[in-house]
Amino acid sequence: MKLGGLVQEEENEEMKASKLCERYDPKKKRWEKMISLKTARVGLCAVGVEKAGEIYVLGGGPTLYGKTKFKTVEIYSKNGKKESWTVGPPMKKPRKLFCK
Repeated sequence: MKLGGLVQEEENEEMKASKLCERYDPKKKRWEKMISLKTARVGLCAVGVEKAGEIYVLGGGPTLYGKTKFKTVEIYSKNGKKESWTVGPPMKKPRKLFCK
């Protein structure tokens, strides 16, 4: 699964934070688009909760090395064919590049 990150749309353009989300389908052997994040972000942390079928995206920022950090949380869920990202409770402190 790919969530957010940096993208470069034009060769001479600066890299920008992305809302793009994709998942790999091993049966079809290809990447498929998912519904986009609400906030473009890079340096985020993502955690899957298998029993709930949810993905939590935490923190990150608008640029990789800038000082701005997010404390926002987005939660992915799927109900049948309907996918959604909802805003979760914010973290106590903003964080970026903190997943290991």
